[in-house]
Amino acid sequence: MIKRHNKIGFKQIVRIEWMNHALSLVLAGLPRKEIRNQLDTYLSTQQQSGGEGAIRNRATYGMSLGLLSCWFREDPELEAFRQALLRQAKKLDQQHWLPLHWSMLAAAYPYFALVSETIGRLFLLQDVISSGQIYDRMKQAFGDKEMIARNTRYVIRTLVSWGLLIEDSQGQKGHYTEPCAYKLKNSECVGLLLEGLLLALPEEKSEWFALQRHKSLYGFEFDISSAQHLEMLSGNRIIVSQLGLTTGMVAIDKTMLD
Repeated sequence: MIKRHNKIGFKQIVRIEWMNHALSLVLAGLPRKEIRNQLDTYLSTQQQSGGEGAIRNRATYGMSLGLLSCWFREDPELEAFRQALLRQAKKLDQQHWLPLHWSMLAAAYPYFALVSETIGRLFLLQDVISSGQIYDRMKQAFGDKEMIARNTRYVIRTLVSWGLLIEDSQGQKGHYTEPCAYKLKNSECVGLLLEGLLLALPEEKSEWFALQRHKSLYGFEFDISSAQHLEMLSGNRIIVSQLGLTTGMVAIDKTMLD
């Protein structure tokens, strides 16, 4: 298991507009130090609930800056994937960047995908879920710690800001309904979404049909023809091994890091 899979690390909310801003700076070709400085200034007036407000203390947004850095920091394990995401982002209007953000954040911070998976599993059982139910399941996995509830809350609020979790219209605080699925028709984006999920899994591999139906992807609707198609879309960053006539395993090709 790679070190990042052992970290909770999701210590503040990351709104979708903040992700868009960070990615825009990266695509503009700015040096990493300049991107960090500009994001520092930008986040100082951004409110967690949305919009701008009075200048905040850096302690209240500094962790968000760290999470946003997944778009511009170099990580040998994720660099080829990050560059593929950046190439795809250049081809798309900003309004279509959400699945790229999901993929980058899930790969860099697997806890994000774990909470998403828990939410997806709950939606299989009921139409309205509560934050308490999500906290309880994460605590079962990681221990009954306040840190777990706090970090899980940040993921929940992040998903709400992205439109991937809807606050209950009946006014029940801390209750959520499933969103209309984000329909992905771009095959390259579908490939990157599945690759980001693979990178978020502890062993970085999955049975093919299980990957397509992974509960963390509850908010997305997509179609992909085969595991071999995914391998081709990834530029061979993903490898396929056949288990039988109808199924197979897909895995991140770790030899590409050598």
